[in-house]
Amino acid sequence: MRTIGSVIQKAARVAVMLLRRSTSMQDKSIEEQRTTITEWAKANGYVTVGEYLDDAISGDDHAHRTGFVRLMQDLKNPERLWSCILCYDRARFTRADMYEAATYADRILKAGADVIYCVEGKALSTDHEIVWAVDTFQKHEVLKQTSRDTLRGMLGLARQGFWCGGPIPYGFDAEIVDKLTMKPVRRIRLIRRKRTLPDGTQEPAIHHILDLDGKLIREVRSSVENALPLKSEAELTRLVRSEPLRIDSAVYIFKAAADRGMGLKAIAKELNAREVPPPGGHGLWRTSAIKAILENVIYMGIFEWNSRTEAKYNFIQNGAMVPKPRSAKAQVLLHEERDRIRVPMPDLALIGPELWHQAQAARALRADKHYREKNQIHTHSVLGGKLFCSQCGAKMYGHKSTKTKMVNGKPHTYKKEMYVCSTYLNSGSDQCAFNQVPARSLESFILSKIRESLPFKLGSGNLRLLVKARLESLFGRPKQTSAASLRRRFAELHERVGILERLDPKDRAKIGQEAPYHQAKEEIARLTKQLGSSTLQPGRKGSIIDIEAATDEALVSLGELQQFEALPPQTQKSFFGKFVERVELTFGKEARGKRMTSVLKSGLLQLHPLPVGLSFRPTGSGGGI
Repeated sequence: MRTIGSVIQKAARVAVMLLRRSTSMQDKSIEEQRTTITEWAKANGYVTVGEYLDDAISGDDHAHRTGFVRLMQDLKNPERLWSCILCYDRARFTRADMYEAATYADRILKAGADVIYCVEGKALSTDHEIVWAVDTFQKHEVLKQTSRDTLRGMLGLARQGFWCGGPIPYGFDAEIVDKLTMKPVRRIRLIRRKRTLPDGTQEPAIHHILDLDGKLIREVRSSVENALPLKSEAELTRLVRSEPLRIDSAVYIFKAAADRGMGLKAIAKELNAREVPPPGGHGLWRTSAIKAILENVIYMGIFEWNSRTEAKYNFIQNGAMVPKPRSAKAQVLLHEERDRIRVPMPDLALIGPELWHQAQAARALRADKHYREKNQIHTHSVLGGKLFCSQCGAKMYGHKSTKTKMVNGKPHTYKKEMYVCSTYLNSGSDQCAFNQVPARSLESFILSKIRESLPFKLGSGNLRLLVKARLESLFGRPKQTSAASLRRRFAELHERVGILERLDPKDRAKIGQEAPYHQAKEEIARLTKQLGSSTLQPGRKGSIIDIEAATDEALVSLGELQQFEALPPQTQKSFFGKFVERVELTFGKEARGKRMTSVLKSGLLQLHPLPVGLSFRPTGSGGGI
């Protein structure tokens, strides 16, 4: 039997798992990776205390790998329990090029951690530099070759008029075709896009699987919005006309723009009044959906591909594949007309070329006269994302209005900046009123409330001591227990639990160890929280913070508060993000002359107790407006 000391020494080898796969149809499954890593850890004396998961994300798309990003953040935590990252193989860790992969490797090794590739039996710390460079280069080249092959295949399919990916345009369904016989098999229609409800729960997307006559076969609910994953690799996709309601609505949009001179918001308002389901299947018609339809040439029977490129490594130019510069890897490229693949498909035409061009001419005329469709809504405004309309619950965004009037025989331009309900801007007055508030007045008011909420005066000589005392009153003083002693206790408990878990609950009860087993599990949970390892678990944050680091961060924000008016707009937005949790405005109707006008009645301002960014979860404090 192993001695207690040897077991504690082995149990002290604490690790976390990093799991990733690119798609549901490729790579090892997440569960298979988890099982393999767990078995390897047990066989080699490692204790796993958490995992970081990236599902259906490319190994070279680190900006969207939330698990990997959280791992690199937790790596900087001096109180983390683990010192090793266990991966299924090298490709599960990263497929980045050597430049980017080297930065991650350097950060991990300098933090005193290591990466082990369980299937390969290799570790980052013991890899020779040349071997590591060659392996990393090969993994990345496989990704680039796959990208070239995929893009080459898509180019060939697009020239034949097959759909190569992305949401199916409104008014059309996806027809699935057998690749071998080239005969249609079934149709797929998006009924509802997936969405996140206010309580945080997810509503799945709904697709209808139809026969070739458009009759329902079955309903599919999934987290996938795109129709393409609902087909096999032995099948292709092409567009066919959808149900009459969707076709008639698409035709109405073009006729309203061409014949009646209606703008985007007016068309959306009319469709919402008719209760026509929008493209996403829930919510309202918005100006963005109307604009997308009016700009898509598929409605006059022309299939277009390669209008834009989101690929990271290659793109199509002049009908040939061109490598994408490394500096433009993350950029979306908009292609000129000559680089777009256009295939005439008259069977898909919902309108004629004459109506199409009439609609485009009418839109151009409206834009020249009094519309500025671009940059009308400013989501980058300093309170963007924090401001809500209580009437409909939608966010309010910055909106600029410019009017020119004749004053004493000379034109004079008036500019007005305000926050306006996005429902009104996108869907019309039938869905919400013209609820607006002057931008500068609201921002100045909130700034004054932030200054009033501080429990100390800015510019004080002992400001740091005051801020630190405030943080300690909110989150408690740092524990004096040494991290080393807690880790020893943690290892001891893991040893005890590991022995008891070899027994069934009935056997533990017979020897009087069922209660001690659960007590040990509870103590492990408390130690995990106390040592800050709760950051290993997605969506949870510990209650213990680094008081000194939080104090430094707060002092930076307070310095910005003293010179707020001189800060650039993006810094002002970041500043408000640290202090403001939510602003909800309530409006009412008042008679002004012969018209009823929406006016601000009251509001609720929720502020963070102190501007310590992401160091803790704020409790919030309310204030009336």
